[in-house]
Amino acid sequence: MRRNNDWADASIANVSTSGLMIKTQSPPEVGSIVELRHRGWNMQGEVVWNSRSRAGIRAFEPIDIAELTGNSGLGQSVRSDTSRPMPKGIWHWARAR
Repeated sequence: MRRNNDWADASIANVSTSGLMIKTQSPPEVGSIVELRHRGWNMQGEVVWNSRSRAGIRAFEPIDIAELTGNSGLGQSVRSDTSRPMPKGIWHWARAR
């Protein structure tokens, strides 16, 4: 995240097409203009709220969520067709004895 000419680490969360939330040690002040970069994706927006270590940013242009998540695997199923099916019931381990 860049504000003014300073860069700081921030985690991106709660993304929508109109904005997102960031988590950072020192959130920017309301009304600040910030730039975010992540794996070649970037955006600019205005901070509309902040609280402790979080801030909400309204994007100046719609956020392309597919571009942001890119090849991260977010939104994809973790299990594959070749994985072992999960046993039914809480006591599945007791039956194996």
